[in-house]
Amino acid sequence: MVDVIVKKTEKLSGEICAPPSKSYTQRMLVAASLSYGTSKISNPLWSEDTGATLHAVTALGALVKQEEECWTVTRENPLESAKHPIECGESGATLRFMIPIASLAPDPSLLVFDGSFKNRPIEPLLKSLDDLGAKAHIKKS
Repeated sequence: MVDVIVKKTEKLSGEICAPPSKSYTQRMLVAASLSYGTSKISNPLWSEDTGATLHAVTALGALVKQEEECWTVTRENPLESAKHPIECGESGATLRFMIPIASLAPDPSLLVFDGSFKNRPIEPLLKSLDDLGAKAHIKKS
């Protein structure tokens, strides 16, 4: 057993840098891609999932400049429809974020998911979009 004793202090000071987060990086990419102007994402985490989200937001018209410790996301124009299929890999967050966002684009977009998505229930998401007036369906191969 380990005992930890914490005593009150009158003042804390200093600076911390939070470790990179896949979840936060994806959410910031999505939020920045929907915002007009320029947004900066400090200390982003690169992974296959964040790469899938990055690919998706750029396919829908966001401009992203990647530097090691900061990604700059710019949106100057309204949301665009994807000109080519958006490869989303096996990223669940990309699935949940980008399907509704793609429904805001003027023309249909094709999002392609790999692997385990054949076993994931996405019909409730598609049904909720349908209830809101968007049309989304799974393309049968």
